[in-house]
Amino acid sequence: MDAEKVLQYNMIKKVTKENNSKTEKPTKFEYIFEDEESTSIWKYDLKKQPNGPISVEYKWKAHYLKELEIRKKRGR
Repeated sequence: MDAEKVLQYNMIKKVTKENNSKTEKPTKFEYIFEDEESTSIWKYDLKKQPNGPISVEYKWKAHYLKELEIRKKRGR
């Protein structure tokens, strides 16, 4: 996998007419981490929670879920 695909940084920013010339940091953004087993999305909103993410979503890939089911049946 490319390093660019592993970490994607999406920023959401509202730009008003007054703020066009100013460079401001975004208040809402998310980090997307992807590996061979899962994809996790860390969502931030600095107005609601300035110290950490407001939510974290994990999406497990199908082959990993099948592997977990097999391990569960075997008793490992």
